[in-house]
Amino acid sequence: MYETFIQAFNGGLKRDEKWWKQRVLTDDKAEVILIKDEEENPQAYLIYKLNNKRFEVIEMAYSSQAYKESMYHFMMKHQATIQEVSLPTYENDLLSYIINDPTFVQKKHPYFMARIVHLEQFLKNYPFNYSKDSSINLFVTDDFLENNTGVYKISATEIFKINNKKSDNYLAIHIGDLTALLMGYKTVTDLLMLNKIRGKKEDLNKFETMLTVQPTYLLDFF
Repeated sequence: MYETFIQAFNGGLKRDEKWWKQRVLTDDKAEVILIKDEEENPQAYLIYKLNNKRFEVIEMAYSSQAYKESMYHFMMKHQATIQEVSLPTYENDLLSYIINDPTFVQKKHPYFMARIVHLEQFLKNYPFNYSKDSSINLFVTDDFLENNTGVYKISATEIFKINNKKSDNYLAIHIGDLTALLMGYKTVTDLLMLNKIRGKKEDLNKFETMLTVQPTYLLDFF
């Protein structure tokens, strides 16, 4: 269920059995519910615990909005015995839009960061959306790992590092901003407004259409 759920987001980890036991299912007081369809196929799970009239969601995953809302209904069944629900989620979750009273407290916690260590390999494994015209040069600077600095040719047929020199035909970006872009945390429009990416408008538009647009959800951190 987790493997299916996390595909809709950027930033998920591939968990093995050891990770589940040592990083996820570690609280002896936590309860787990599993929701199945009529064919007994898992469609959602919820890991939570009840403590001092507080319903604390540790993690939940689901195959559709309908199953997500079924877990909300499960929480509501405890309203006679709880005073508060704590629910961690991703930044652009639509929870506040679908409930009748959206005046609950929402907090954003910057608790994690991403770093691309080997940029060329990362670009080769990134799921770009290619078309016939998908070809750009990307000049990236990395103040910490100098081997990442250089011009990268990205096209439907090949991705490789050209050299460490600037040219006249490229998009320029720092690796930190590129990471935020490829992770789905920021958009080309956001970075352009902040002057964090530079280049021709045609190339900016082309690069934007090549990106896989998914919300960032960092369920696991260490």
